[in-house]
Formats: sequence, C-alpha cells, structure tokens
Amino acid sequence: MGTPLEGHFARTLAVSILSLGAFLFGPGTSVAQSCEATGFGKQSGQIYLSAENALLRDENPAQALAYLNQLRAGTLNCYEEGAVLRLSAAVKVESGEDYAGAIQDLKTAMARGYMSNEEAVKTQYNIAQLHMSLREYRQAAAYLNRWVELGGVPDRDQKWRLAVINQKSGDDATALQWAEQVFEDDGPGADEEVYNFLIFLYGQTGQQEKAARLLSALQSRRDRRDSSPGGGDAE
Repeated sequence: MGTPLEGHFARTLAVSILSLGAFLFGPGTSVAQSCEATGFGKQSGQIYLSAENALLRDENPAQALAYLNQLRAGTLNCYEEGAVLRLSAAVKVESGEDYAGAIQDLKTAMARGYMSNEEAVKTQYNIAQLHMSLREYRQAAAYLNRWVELGGVPDRDQKWRLAVINQKSGDDATALQWAEQVFEDDGPGADEEVYNFLIFLYGQTGQQEKAARLLSALQSRRDRRDSSPGGGDAE
C-alpha cells in the first residue's frame, strides 16, 4: 500500500487522473491512433457516469468499484476500456488501498494506446507521485525525469521535488541541477532548507568551494538576523 496520501492530495491526484480523458463530456474523437472507438455505448456510458459520480460527488470508492465491476463484466470497446482503467486507478488512489495497482492501470492504459501524447506526458507525473507514496524513489525519479524530457514544465515546487527525489534515488548530480534552479527562483531569501540542501549536494559532488561560499553567505545572513532588533524573530 505504501504511505497513505493525505485526503486532499489523494482527491487532487484522483481528479487529475480522471481529467486526462474527459471521456463523457469531451469531443467525440478517438483517444489515440490505436483506438478507433470514439465514445461510450448508451448503457455503458450510464454505468460509467454512475461510477464517476460515486467517486467524485459521493466520495464512495466502494460503490464506484461496484459500478466498474459491472462494466468489466461486459464487452468494452477500446475507448470504454481506457476510461475504465483510469477510473480504476482513481478509485485505488482515493481509497488509499492499492497504489501499485493504480500505477499498473495507468501503465496499461498508456501501453495500449488509450492516451494521447499530451495525456501520456501528464500521466508520467501522476505515476511518479504514486511511486513517491510507495517510497520507490528510483522509479519516482525515472518518471519525473521522463515527464520533463517529454515536455513537462516544472514550477518551483516541482523543481524542488525533482531535486529531492533524484537525491533520494542516488543521483546527486541531477538533484543539484534542480536545487540550483530552486535557489535561482527563490533568490538570496531562500529558506535555510534550500541553502543546506545545496551545501550538502555541493559537498557530495566534490564542489567544496561552492559549498564554502554558500555556507558563508548563509552564516552572514544568520549573523544579520541575530544582530537585528528582535534577534531570531527577524529575518
């Protein structure tokens, strides 16, 4: 199972997984070249909508799973199968019981060509988050890095995540690249956590002079803070 995701974060991730396809309410186009189907049949569409409502509106993963099992008992076209795989992944994330299963559902949907290129890029990031929850840092780093390679544009917090996860996976050089970008985004007023992480990474990568300069800059900032009115309460 792994480390349980916090309720709000689990919900955000589940919604992100479902929003990839916008199956019922999007345009009637094929999800990928390998799938020629363009939508749901009438009966399967109603069951899928009931499943999605059970999960997102009623916050009832167990009921959503029951509807999914109804769908799986029938014959699905490729469009429907792609939707079921994503909803199955979202149910597993929301229930917090099977992150590995959610990863497998998403990987299957990609492998079978049920996602557009843009959706597959976003899915790399979602899979990385699930691996992080399982403390599978090498796999998480691989998917995060792949997300960037395929065109993902990280914001400041995602750059920090890339730095931390790459370091946890044993790749200090890549972690340093992202940590430096975080420091550039934050500027000299960056949190001490950022300074300390950079100092550590410079040491790990044999850049002792850079580590010493940054440590000196941090110490000077501490000295200014301690000598200002109010001491440690002022920055």
